[in-house]
Amino acid sequence: PHVAGVAETLRAEPVGYDEVQQVVQLLRGADLDKKNFIGQYTDPAMRQWAYVLSLYDRENLHIAELAQRLAHNVNYELPALRKELERAEEATEDARKKRADSVKQAEQAAERLRAECASLGVAGKQPH
Repeated sequence: PHVAGVAETLRAEPVGYDEVQQVVQLLRGADLDKKNFIGQYTDPAMRQWAYVLSLYDRENLHIAELAQRLAHNVNYELPALRKELERAEEATEDARKKRADSVKQAEQAAERLRAECASLGVAGKQPH
């Protein structure tokens, strides 16, 4: 049966423990977790996803998967984020310098305007 959110959850590559757990929760939320008199799920999809989740839990595969994700994040994601942060800080500093230069140029232009207006004998007031 079609359950909202399952297709979106399964788009993750690769599908791991978190996604399997989320699918089981979505199926439970759709009231597909009914069991028969011997304790088995009546819905085939729920039965299969619950079985996969039980394999993860029984063999403690979720711990190995999480360790693998943690190692990946430490080795690849953190350095990439640090570089991105450095680039953002450099861009911020460049923007600050450009702003300071622009303010300085505007002040110099205003001073030149005042001096030129004074040499021409004009008041040089700017309307605001």
